[in-house]
Amino acid sequence: MIAFVVIGVVALLSIVDTLTLSRDAGDEVRKRPSRLK
Repeated sequence: MIAFVVIGVVALLSIVDTLTLSRDAGDEVRKRPSRLK
């Protein structure tokens, strides 16, 4: 049972990391055009 809980926590952390990374990348892409202008 503990193994399943650990796997679930790791999966959630990985999903959160990917979401935050994608958001950061999107923000950077949005900021770059404004800087060029």
